[in-house]
Amino acid sequence: MSRDFRYKDYVNTLRFKLAGAVVGLDEYCEKLIRKYIYNSVLSAAKAVYENPEVSPEACEIITRTIGEWTVCKLADIINGHVPDCFFDTIINKINSGIYDYLLDENKLEPLTEESLENPDRLNKLEEIVQNIYGETLAQIYSDRGIDKETYILALSQSFYSDKQNQDEEPDKDTQEKNLKTDKFIYSPVKLSEFAKIKKYLKNNPCRVLLLFVFIVAILFLPLICLGLIPMSKEDLWAALMAVFLCMWVYIFDIIIEADLFDRIEQKLKLSECNGQEQNSVELNSPNEMYERLGVDILSIRLGTGLLNYAAPEFDNILLPLISEVRKEFTEELGYIIPKVRCLDDKDLRPDEFRIYVRGVMRDNFFAGKNTKNDEISTLLRQHLKECCIKNVKDILTRTDVIKLMEIVSSQDPTLVNDLIPSRISAVDLRRILVSLIREEISVKDTILIFERLCDYARFNTQPHVLVESLRAAMSAQICDKYSVKTDNGMILYALTLNSGLEKILAEAVQYTEFGTIIKLQPDQIEQLIMDVNKTISGLNTHKKDAVLLVTPKIRKPLFDLLSEYIDNIKIMSYSELLPAVEMKVEILAEI
Repeated sequence: MSRDFRYKDYVNTLRFKLAGAVVGLDEYCEKLIRKYIYNSVLSAAKAVYENPEVSPEACEIITRTIGEWTVCKLADIINGHVPDCFFDTIINKINSGIYDYLLDENKLEPLTEESLENPDRLNKLEEIVQNIYGETLAQIYSDRGIDKETYILALSQSFYSDKQNQDEEPDKDTQEKNLKTDKFIYSPVKLSEFAKIKKYLKNNPCRVLLLFVFIVAILFLPLICLGLIPMSKEDLWAALMAVFLCMWVYIFDIIIEADLFDRIEQKLKLSECNGQEQNSVELNSPNEMYERLGVDILSIRLGTGLLNYAAPEFDNILLPLISEVRKEFTEELGYIIPKVRCLDDKDLRPDEFRIYVRGVMRDNFFAGKNTKNDEISTLLRQHLKECCIKNVKDILTRTDVIKLMEIVSSQDPTLVNDLIPSRISAVDLRRILVSLIREEISVKDTILIFERLCDYARFNTQPHVLVESLRAAMSAQICDKYSVKTDNGMILYALTLNSGLEKILAEAVQYTEFGTIIKLQPDQIEQLIMDVNKTISGLNTHKKDAVLLVTPKIRKPLFDLLSEYIDNIKIMSYSELLPAVEMKVEILAEI
């Protein structure tokens, strides 16, 4: 694909258009859907963008289609009250199915807007999505992830269920059998009347024979009475007794069968109750419960085609690479990431990697069939580092913070005693460290950080204020990280906001118990993101790493806002700049 196609700009524009279709849900659900839209379309766009056989138009079509179905099915899932722990499983399987189908279609005929409107293609796409949706729900139900009521409700939310209701639903035994064999039938075949009679004859031969005798006797009785068939009175009475006997045997057989079925049904219900009670006892036993607690903080799942990269007897590039990344984080940022667990996942594409943080998928990418080992190493290293930085809030634990406090205490006990808990809590200290690491500011010099916090916490103990004070104290490190070294000294390439926009943002800053936020209207946020994106995209290649300079008040909340939409954005405050004699600042543009 042409490298001129800026898929990230397209994704940012698309996510706002799709999010506008979300109506009638509460704020939490709308935010959740917007998040899934972004993750889905970004992953799809990245995967298609790296495929040289896909045109920019086809990339847009595939990305948009995945985003639209993400909105549709998430609404079904939420309205069906499916627990959010299953959202990733359902949406990822649906998106993979769409991606594979459209990619195969593109090989046969390049995708265009006109070709996408082909009814056969649209029907096939809908069939793929709904089948994956139904099969995944059935699997979750059979694994006892959801109860039957939730399963039926979630399935009924899909408009595809209208087609199902036009046909006869399978009986209870068939439904249970299909669920146990992981097979779900959307449109069961309706039995013809002939087929029903054939089934009845096969299952009830004796009763059919009795009924046949009774019908024959009824037909011949008028002929006997009219004298057309000669028969003595004794024979006539014997025939009538035989006919009535057959009739009563027939009726008695039905009564016995009904009673038998009633008893069987009662036994089945009792057995089902006993089974549920036994399962309940097993599931509620303390040992079973404790075994289910806890998830891996950080894990990597591999498709079946990538298992060699983790196998010691084969390539074995994965484990040494993870060790290198952990060492780099420790040396460069003072950020110790936990052990990474590597797992195989048959539900992934053969060449797919997925990175999970606390059981939630945060990133995925494809290795490619002909990719070399060193290229895979570079790709995996990049994605793993980015994932650990973006999700440091979920990775850095309170135990990690306590260990850092122990290290400082071993060198200078008074620092820890003066700071915690007399001035700030360990929770606030964790927030401060997370904020610094999230913007790749090293916390390795723990003694300096504790000394400065002791100084600043005497006047203000709010974490967001302490973060900005710390950054100002660490200005030499920050400027050295972002500036360019030349023969004439250091140069910092920067962007600024116009005074009017900066005033609007400052007035929109709100303080909450979770930190500072910038509260704007959706159209204002969209315009801000588009303006910043456009300005950064217009920079020369060697100045792409320009930082955005703003006032200290809006720096942190503005980063929290823009970093959700723009990768690797860097924002500094004016208080973090070194004196002009040490560094030159070159303003490239005003936003």
